[in-house]
Amino acid sequence: MNKNRKDITTFVLFGLAAVLLVLGTAGSSQAALTYFSENYTAQIQVYDIGVTLTENGNDISWRNYTGSGDAWNENTGELLANMIDAEAGEKLVPGKAYPEALSVKNSGTIDQYVRVMVYRYWVDKEGNKTTELSPELIDLNLTGNGWVEDEQASTDERTVLYYTGILAPGETAPAFSDTITIDSSVAKKFKEARETTGSGTIVTTTYAYDGYMFVLEAETDAVQTHNGAAAIKSAWGIDVAVGSGGGLSLLN
Repeated sequence: MNKNRKDITTFVLFGLAAVLLVLGTAGSSQAALTYFSENYTAQIQVYDIGVTLTENGNDISWRNYTGSGDAWNENTGELLANMIDAEAGEKLVPGKAYPEALSVKNSGTIDQYVRVMVYRYWVDKEGNKTTELSPELIDLNLTGNGWVEDEQASTDERTVLYYTGILAPGETAPAFSDTITIDSSVAKKFKEARETTGSGTIVTTTYAYDGYMFVLEAETDAVQTHNGAAAIKSAWGIDVAVGSGGGLSLLN
């Protein structure tokens, strides 16, 4: 970002969205879910820009300029809080698609362009990132819906998306995802131990990835539409073309 541009200031609302998958042991044939959900990350580029991240139609996290001095109205909510009903004993089912419609709302007072970066990866039972499981096993289904992927900036772990339209104040972009699914293959690699007793045979199943966790993170930033191509180049470091109606197309 060009440090000489006084009209572009970066503020960061810290947070991560994460889900922990714990595969059952000792005879269990299903995957059990232990999870927590922290927050998305929102990055605001200018005064009067506000960004809200939404999940399944609900506002989750936001940071909005109040119009007074350097004061901000912000909230850090929880993601995936309603993915399953843990209190009722519901467990995550690998292979099942769960609703996860994620989007961005312009909660500021000026038009803006937005970018989203989504990260998927696994950590082992000690909490260390691992490559034993592919990020592709964490399937956040992307919808298109006016979002375009920057394939040069994306990796197996990170997906970079730009909304090609202008978001007016109060407007929510179409959802860039609609479901999340953990590939059923993570629960198919296991070993069984058989023990014969006087009352019969006891079969104990141990999953290869018992205690492993999957992590989903997302970040979004916004820039003003005034001198949009230059603002995007300064803030995001990419070249875009801005059409007559304000729509974006990537040039890299």
